[in-house]
Amino acid sequence: MKIISKKDSLSEFYNFLNTTYRKKEIIMNTKVMNLQSLAEMLCCSKSTIYRYVKERKITYIKRGRILLFSEKDVEEFLNRHKVIGKED
Repeated sequence: MKIISKKDSLSEFYNFLNTTYRKKEIIMNTKVMNLQSLAEMLCCSKSTIYRYVKERKITYIKRGRILLFSEKDVEEFLNRHKVIGKED
């Protein structure tokens, strides 16, 4: 049986709070768009975006029932799915 000291418990709790705070800072400093904005930007339907989410083709943040997409993740998605046309 492992004995956990108060010092260890406080240290673990501090690390948890610090990690949570950093995640919140990242989200707060990231430009995000909702599903409707992304669908308009990509000129596709919301159901297409839902399909991309289901197939894990695009990274998203879920806050309750709301899907959010960071500009950085959308750029990466577009770069991965870039089609280069033939030159005439």
